[in-house]
Parts: sequence; C-alpha cells; structure tokens
Amino acid sequence: HNAPARADADRWAVHVSGEEVTVAVCDGHGVAGAAHWGREIATEAASMLAEGLGFEAFQSLHEERYDGTVGAAFEERRDKFREEHGFEAPGALPAEGGCTATVVHVADGSITVKWVGDSRCVIKRRDGSVHALTRDHAASTHREEGLRIEKAGGAVEGAYVAAPRAEGLLQVTRSLGDRAHHLDSVVLATPEVVSVSVEDAAFAVVATDGVWAFVDDSRAASAVADALSKSDDVAAAAETLSILARERAAASPRGVDDIAVIVLVFNC
Repeated sequence: HNAPARADADRWAVHVSGEEVTVAVCDGHGVAGAAHWGREIATEAASMLAEGLGFEAFQSLHEERYDGTVGAAFEERRDKFREEHGFEAPGALPAEGGCTATVVHVADGSITVKWVGDSRCVIKRRDGSVHALTRDHAASTHREEGLRIEKAGGAVEGAYVAAPRAEGLLQVTRSLGDRAHHLDSVVLATPEVVSVSVEDAAFAVVATDGVWAFVDDSRAASAVADALSKSDDVAAAAETLSILARERAAASPRGVDDIAVIVLVFNC
C-alpha cells in the first residue's frame, strides 16, 4: 500500500519467480530543482532490486549517470573558473538525491533481508513474538556507523551525515544514489544482510520510515495481525497499518510523510 505525501517518493515492487518471492521498499530523498533524482532513483531501485540486481551494481549504474551529467557540468564550471581566475574554486559536488532500500527474498525455507537506510523489516513469529530483522542506518542512533563515517573522513552532526566533498546533509548512513556522499566511502551502498527460517514466521512487514517514525514494531505487528484476523485480504492489512501511521503523523509536530507498506504472510 502507498500513501503519498508532499514528496511522493516512496516506492515498492514485488517479483515472483516460481516459488520464490522478492519484494523491495525504497524511500526516495532529494533536493528541490532540476537535479532532484530521489523519486526516480527510488522507482528504478525498487524495480531493479526486486528483479535481482545487486545493490552495488545499481549504485555503479547510478554513479555512471551522475558523473556524465551533474558531475560533468560541475567540473566544466570549475575548469572555467580556474581559467578565468588562476586558482581552484571552492565547492563540493551537488547532492542530487538517493533512496533507502530494503529487499526481502523468500526462498528455500529462508527469509533473507538486505538493506541500506532506515526502511525496516519486522516479522511476527507464530509464538507471538515480534522481531526487527533490520537495524536502521540512521546517523542519530547507529553508533558503529557513526564511527565508520568519521574514520572515512566524514562527520556526524546530530542526526545528519556530512561528507567533505558533498553539498548538504543526509540522515542515513547507507543509501543508493547520493553520489557525492558516497565518495571516499563516507556513505555506503553495501547492504547489511540477515537470514532467518521462514518456518516459524507468521508474517513480515516491510515499510518506509513514514510508518516507523510514528508506530513502533510491536504496535505495527499488532495492527496487521488484527486486520488479518478479520480478513485474509493482505492488501487491506497493509492499508490498515498505513492509516494508523498517517493518523498519528497528522497529530504530531513532525507532520505526514510518504508511506509504503508491504505485508508478506507465510503459509507454512
């Protein structure tokens, strides 16, 4: 289920091949203007990752495009400045946008999750327990990621990541896109990976931070479980969680964000 807000940059995709299922949820981010590719990057990433393309392979495709357009134009301006003034112009590469990505692959009795950023995957087991399979790559909460960033030459400033050769700040420590922040490996496109058995899983919720900023893991699982107890309509269960998050967001100072939710029910 999708519930767009102002940015309309959350995307999801589902790919089925035989008895294997792959889903992807991506949350786009970017800056205003002609170089705002966050929405487009999220759209491309969701589709291509769900069909099996690797995270690093997607990033390479993006960087090639960036270097040939935004990067090339930037270097041309710097060359002209050098010719006119005789010294290098200060400046950092412009931020054009990027996205989070969480991919869940179900095959051969296993649930494998790969992710960059803070789009989360939570499972409810048949014993009633709730577990987050992902840990948000968020500058404000992930100390180990902050230490890695500082070692690479970047900086964590409150809830944001700064890179020496990039304009702007990011809230995530890993992403797709965001070419300038990926220089020197300050921000990474390398996903973390975790696998668990599908045997004991009742269902999984994969969603962007438009949900998790307002609904904790247990409450989200409870909302989906309640919906599924009344109907086997999985799309309606995803919409129930989306509505809950939207209602809480509307009552908060932060305001409403884009929302994308996928619910996977395991019939073992």
